Amino acid sequence: MSGRERMEALLNYQKPDRVPINMITVGFPCVDMGKPVASCYQDPETYFEAFFCAAEKYGWDLVPQNCPHVVLGSQDFGGTIRLPKSEFEGALVVTSFPVKTEQDIEGLSLPDPKGIDRIVKALKFSQLQVQEGLPVTFVSRSPFSVASNICGLEKFSRWLIKKPELCERLMELAIDHIFNVLEWWGETFGSERIFAFLTSPCESNQVISPKQFERFALPYHLVPCLKSPASDFGKVTL
Repeated sequence: MSGRERMEALLNYQKPDRVPINMITVGFPCVDMGKPVASCYQDPETYFEAFFCAAEKYGWDLVPQNCPHVVLGSQDFGGTIRLPKSEFEGALVVTSFPVKTEQDIEGLSLPDPKGIDRIVKALKFSQLQVQEGLPVTFVSRSPFSVASNICGLEKFSRWLIKKPELCERLMELAIDHIFNVLEWWGETFGSERIFAFLTSPCESNQVISPKQFERFALPYHLVPCLKSPASDFGKVTL
């Protein structure tokens, strides 16, 4: 099978000829194509081209990931970020968190996704996926990770112990924001085209305990959602 045939079989509940292989990466395709990492965070077209080139070169099964999105709580809620500058920086860097004190949480409100530069760029990336006949990827951090990005993981970890109600408030804002962004994707592309997945880096067992995970993180992974049997979905064509 070709990479497209392999992914099409997988998404339509058929057996591919082998396990599909894909990469979640931004920096590597850019560097491999001779471009700075920052260019792929700044320009959806550049990242899309770089991912295609890397997939062909290394034999990945093509589903380009929307990594420049990842619902960044820091910028989305009023903080500032910068592009990676050196060869040792492979991701966006937070320069100022929107929440620095407990009082700052009182002034937070849900942002409009359509007014956030990084989310607008991510939507452009998804439009490129549609043009290429690929599934539309929607990538999000977990509510726990987004919340910790609003105030910084170190402060968030302290509040888990001393001020858990503040963490709960931030996670409530985070999950509402995630679904607001996802709703925009659904309205734009149709829910049947969206390939959604969520990453949870800040729930690492190197950061929080099993009891903290069970109390604070797990409930947000178990949010009730509408479920349909596989037979209700139409055929996916790549």
